[in-house]
Amino acid sequence: MSNNNDNDASTLQDDVDQDINLILGGRKFMFSPLVFDDWELLEDLAGLDKMTDPSGIISVAHRVFGHQYEDAKEAIRDEDGRVRASTMSAAIRHVFEAFPKSDSSQDASPSIQTN
Repeated sequence: MSNNNDNDASTLQDDVDQDINLILGGRKFMFSPLVFDDWELLEDLAGLDKMTDPSGIISVAHRVFGHQYEDAKEAIRDEDGRVRASTMSAAIRHVFEAFPKSDSSQDASPSIQTN
């Protein structure tokens, strides 16, 4: 008898692994869900939550937008030539909200070897 759980899990993983296209400031940006599977992003977010380093939002923006960071800044730049912190924060929030919440029980376990 075959086990369909493997197929179900791969289908779920396929759904979670889909890139998402978002429009910011009239420009199209592509985001991979892997951007959120980043320990250092979590560290940056934790620092923001604890207010240990408010400038950490810059690192968060770099990690979320990756190679699209400069394009994102240009896309949200206002008529005065400023990239407003509130607008960048809203753009980051928009990216986070665009992805479905993952079920941590479906996450892959790391392959760690001990001797």
